[in-house]
Amino acid sequence: MASWCTIYENFEETKEDFSLVINNEISILCNKLNILEISSNISWIVENDPSVNEFHLTFNDFSDEKLLLIQKILKEENIIVNAENEAFLLNFSKQLGFTKLEEFVSNYELHFIIKLEETIFNLNENNFLCSYENLKTLILTSGKETICRMLINACIARPKNTMMFLKLTDSLDLNDVMSRVLLLQMETLDNVFAFKERKNQIICYLIRHYYDAGFIRKEQITRLYQNLPVFFEDLSDFNSNFIKRHGIELFKERVKEGINPNPISIFLRNDDIDSFQNFTSKDEYFDFDQKIAPSDFEQCDFVNQNCTLIQFAAFFNSIKCFKFLLLNSSKINNIERIQNAQVIQNQQNNNQQQNNNQQQNNNQQQNRVQNDFLFEDSSIQNLTQFAVAGGNSEIVRICKQNGFSFFETREVAIKFHQWDIFEWVFETIFSKILEENVFGLLYQCIQFSNFKTFLYLIEKDTDYNLALPLAVDYDKILLTQWLLKRRKNLYKLKGSKSVEKSLIHFACRNENLEMLKLLLNEKRYDVNAKYEGQTPLIITIARGNSSLFDLLLSQNKIQIDAADFSGMQPFHYACSSNNPAFLQKLLEYCNKIQNAQLHKASSKDIDKITINLSAKDKKGVFH
Repeated sequence: MASWCTIYENFEETKEDFSLVINNEISILCNKLNILEISSNISWIVENDPSVNEFHLTFNDFSDEKLLLIQKILKEENIIVNAENEAFLLNFSKQLGFTKLEEFVSNYELHFIIKLEETIFNLNENNFLCSYENLKTLILTSGKETICRMLINACIARPKNTMMFLKLTDSLDLNDVMSRVLLLQMETLDNVFAFKERKNQIICYLIRHYYDAGFIRKEQITRLYQNLPVFFEDLSDFNSNFIKRHGIELFKERVKEGINPNPISIFLRNDDIDSFQNFTSKDEYFDFDQKIAPSDFEQCDFVNQNCTLIQFAAFFNSIKCFKFLLLNSSKINNIERIQNAQVIQNQQNNNQQQNNNQQQNNNQQQNRVQNDFLFEDSSIQNLTQFAVAGGNSEIVRICKQNGFSFFETREVAIKFHQWDIFEWVFETIFSKILEENVFGLLYQCIQFSNFKTFLYLIEKDTDYNLALPLAVDYDKILLTQWLLKRRKNLYKLKGSKSVEKSLIHFACRNENLEMLKLLLNEKRYDVNAKYEGQTPLIITIARGNSSLFDLLLSQNKIQIDAADFSGMQPFHYACSSNNPAFLQKLLEYCNKIQNAQLHKASSKDIDKITINLSAKDKKGVFH
């Protein structure tokens, strides 16, 4: 599942002067310097007795496959770590004291999805075919839902590459799954686990794309809204103001482009410094601190919130436009003048009043007032957030040199998968942090599919007490596997375990068959438990997913007469949804139903369902 290759600093391939002896029977020759480099246990022995030239290992059920694994590890050849060889490799690494291998094997699920994450977020035109071939194999293990969630997050974090991500989705034959996940995202933007996030525009843009491509139906969109977003105004029975003024063709063009049509925003988006300078030179009073008005057609929510020109440039890595705006911004230049004056004044005060504590207190109070003034404008205070989101290290460094605030930049770095910047901010800007702050960072990693930062935080011994429900809720099946193996570290807080009752419900609501299989195989979850009044079976019938329905119905303890808070049972839901296949299977499973179901079906003129019910001459059915 995850690929490992031992890397030596000075690999010696020719001289084999050391032996690993397996079960006192099999001897594996290797180079002594190589084995000393990777094995702390052998190094300790040889340090005490340099003449030692063999080390004994003991395994149960040793096989030729395991022998081959060891040989590959010692020869810098790739091996695949998976559930079948995990226990053996952990045993091998612990006996050797091979800590790097032990860490990798212990977290092989995370390393696998990190490879998936890096492949998607580093996608470009040059590596598209290679990335596509890699993902074709990775998708078999990671799960389709995990990849679709990650692709949605990639569209959020790399808006310039959205069409490339959509092309990749189509190439991987994920259009149906992506459409389902997007509609679910639309339904649950404000669910119990949702952090404050801006993604309404991008979700609407993507759903519009799949509607135009024929993968999403009109009624699937219109049932979610009383007032349709602008992206779907042509689906309304009433013509919108935009369509009335500009016509349907321009509307479709704007929807397809998914960008703010403001000429200034286009200059900044493309770092077109020549066009931008030419544009500004025509207006003697051009306001370089102005804000870009939001557009109903802009897919990127982060820059669609009345951001300033320099914030917009910072987000899109437009370094030439950014520097030009930095020089011409009256607000930023005013900050520099105040800061320089502060430095000079403080130096003079320190020279003249070194022993005057009262004067120092006055200076400190004055500085605080001035600093409050400096950053009272959110466009200045939040500039670094836009720089971090864009990921341009030069722009981030300029913000640091100008003393701009790094408030909430860790959260932004997680959302936009700026891994290196996150680690730099985490270690240099916020080296002293409250533990509860790290909890939120870890859970945002799950929400935004940032597994590279997740592993970084885990290696810092971050508590992941409540991570499992979030992993299930966001379709992270490999992360769920990793967490289930570490159950002893979960639910340490009083009352926190109660949320585990909802895990199967999340899998059913998400229509994630592989996740449901994984949870049911744990043999610890109640398939009849209620979450928000509904059982997993009721949720599955309401969703109309036959695969999940069959799996739940095959469970020994399933109760098909369990009702929701309003008294509705699975039979009622099957009748209401006009699904004769579900009714047929329910009848085959149990011969006791109430006449209410037959009456309900007949009253709705559902002929096929009525026939199915009437044909069953079972106790409890009244003809």
